[in-house]
Amino acid sequence: KACKGEPLRDTIVYFGEKLHDDDLDRARAESERADLAVFLGSSLKVLQHYKFIWDKSRNRAKKFAIINLQWTPKDKMADLKINGRCDTVLALLLAALKVTPEAYCDRADPIAAAARKAGCKGTVPMPDPCPQPSRKPPKSRAFPTV
Repeated sequence: KACKGEPLRDTIVYFGEKLHDDDLDRARAESERADLAVFLGSSLKVLQHYKFIWDKSRNRAKKFAIINLQWTPKDKMADLKINGRCDTVLALLLAALKVTPEAYCDRADPIAAAARKAGCKGTVPMPDPCPQPSRKPPKSRAFPTV
């Protein structure tokens, strides 16, 4: 697809698709530095081609957590596997940590800003594009044992 004559590029890796070289180089570098890799809502089948992500030989302390509704081919390798909806698990985690996420603001979203700047049709701001964050801390809830 193109917008105003410029090709659009998403950040999603579809099944069978390879990462762009610059994205792959950055992913490799970040993976080598990481102590923890968290995979949210992915079948992890696309990532079979990127073995460096799973390589613990360079960083033996590296841990893996998978949050997904279904089985993945890396479940047995994971240090933690949570079968559940990502939104639910993350909401419980944030509440347990007493962290309130910032409200989404489409004006601060670099992808939405680039689309608006390019004049792409279909970029509609949210009804309240930058709501004020709640000042109340979330109620503390114990994180469920998995």
